[in-house]
Amino acid sequence: MAVSYLSSEILSDYQQNWQKAINDHYVINADGNRVYCSDFNEAVNMRYNYYINNGMIYYLDSLCNIVKDDMRKMNDATSSKYEKTQDAFMEIYNNMNSLVSLVKQPKGSLMTFGRTVDEIMIIIEKKNKETDLIVSVSENEISNKTTEILSMVAEKKDARKRKLEEKKREESKKNGQRMKEDGYTLLPNGEGVMYKIIRQGDGPKPEINSLVRVNYEGRLLDGTVFDSSYKRGEPAEMYVNRIVKGWTYILANMPSGSKWEVYIPYHLAYGEKEAGQIKPYSDILFTIELIKIVK
Repeated sequence: MAVSYLSSEILSDYQQNWQKAINDHYVINADGNRVYCSDFNEAVNMRYNYYINNGMIYYLDSLCNIVKDDMRKMNDATSSKYEKTQDAFMEIYNNMNSLVSLVKQPKGSLMTFGRTVDEIMIIIEKKNKETDLIVSVSENEISNKTTEILSMVAEKKDARKRKLEEKKREESKKNGQRMKEDGYTLLPNGEGVMYKIIRQGDGPKPEINSLVRVNYEGRLLDGTVFDSSYKRGEPAEMYVNRIVKGWTYILANMPSGSKWEVYIPYHLAYGEKEAGQIKPYSDILFTIELIKIVK
């Protein structure tokens, strides 16, 4: 039953995301962020990828393998006395597989999809009540098996994250090399932050707790502008020690009146988080103009 209920919860989540795509054209993506979407396949795939990323599909497959093995043992061991109970279990098993298939390959309209899930769950509940064979499994066995599966899920998730981080570090290293070739200078003790001087000011440098006034434009490496005080028509004020670390490094080394082009590797920007147009593990560029130290 655990497989059925877990599948049902995932499918219910699919339906909710699907409904949001139809009504609002906004859905929750694989990273848990609200994004524009009006396509069914895209809306559902986002949630399927979410459950892959957090290990739930692997967990579901692991449970299915356990049930499959239990069914094989039952078929080998059950006497004809319990044939009807065995048939009920087999029908539960087949319908469970139907739910899992829908989790991995959802299909149909929103209405028929929901009705199919409901009908399968009704059959499973009905057949479950018909079974009069009680399989004795201790709480300790259940606990140990659950711990084992969750441990496997966590290990697989950690391994996938380590592999992704290694890939992104290599990409960031290559980006930094390209910036160097384009004339950027590595900031001393800046952990990979680089800059190119457009205009060098002759004013004082901010302290770590200074409040500064700046104009800036933030861009992705493909040139997409994701934020700009220039477009808003007014400078921004911020504390040097209350912003992303890459900015802190730059401002602490930038004389007032300066205007620099800046490259910030992802680990000193937004890291593995998504921030609007900035995807996880994104190196970013800024034009920063330090107008004055306010205080």
